[in-house]
Amino acid sequence: MLYYTHQIELEKNTVAILYSSESYGAFDYTALLKPNTTYNKTTLEPGEGPIFTRIVDEIDVEFTYAFQGSKPANLTVNYGADEYVETPTGQKKIGEVKEQAQNATGTNINLFISDIPAINVSSVQNLVKKIMEETGINIVKFNVTINVQVNIHIDAAEASINESFNPQLKMKFGSSYGTGEIITVEGLEHTESGQRTETNTIYQPWVNTQRNISYIMSVVSFPALLGALWAHQKIKPPKLKPSDALIEELIEPFKEIVSEAEEPQTQAHATRILMKTWEDLAKVADTLSKPIIHTRGTSKDHVFYVVDGTTRYECTLNESTLIEKKQKENAE
Repeated sequence: MLYYTHQIELEKNTVAILYSSESYGAFDYTALLKPNTTYNKTTLEPGEGPIFTRIVDEIDVEFTYAFQGSKPANLTVNYGADEYVETPTGQKKIGEVKEQAQNATGTNINLFISDIPAINVSSVQNLVKKIMEETGINIVKFNVTINVQVNIHIDAAEASINESFNPQLKMKFGSSYGTGEIITVEGLEHTESGQRTETNTIYQPWVNTQRNISYIMSVVSFPALLGALWAHQKIKPPKLKPSDALIEELIEPFKEIVSEAEEPQTQAHATRILMKTWEDLAKVADTLSKPIIHTRGTSKDHVFYVVDGTTRYECTLNESTLIEKKQKENAE
């Protein structure tokens, strides 16, 4: 409990979402074509095929914007657009939409920009040629970009928020043997999410209470712990010496017929037969239905014997013999 209560923080940070929003912008274009046999029509819209530079007069672009908020608010949108020709030498501005504003109250607002200057392909190509003449750079590929700047002010009950949304439409002018001279349009759709959060710190007084209880319990239980450790030391069985452990393992299967005893005095006329192995002595005990007596001899010897009248069948084991026997068994 002491450990657990100190893993809990006294102060906890919580994050609350005050306002969330999503902005969506989509460009649309219409390419006005010269008389041609490729398409045999005068306009080309997205998805209707490649825009071949040689048959295009101009490209008209429109932009639609939609804003969706999570809560009602007073919304003010300021927006504008710029057109650039991009070459290896830098950017050249060719058109713009002056900044305008639109207001709404609620959770959403929509706007439509239809007055983006049309991109005149011949004018753009002439501008690039002039740059090539002035710089001596052979410009094979160049871009026309339209940057829309949307800044929205959100005046909500929870917070006052400013967000920006800057989608870009890119028209890449290029040529190759496989595709011919074409204009590739990229960046027709854009989506962006916003979120305003607030972090609050919560103080948890109950954690201190639990910690104090854990201190009291620790102080009270510590003497009991010491007593338990002392009792454990007293009642736990003593560690066996190596030879004793091996003897215990040896006689385990025969413990019902093995008895511990002090070494008795042997009469002079008694017959003493030394058995080669413990197993041989166990066979004798089984045959005679006699117990095996276990006594400790001098030094580290263990003496096992079976008494049958005046005959004593005996086997003496010492530590080195037991270890050798164990190693032999493990090897087998």
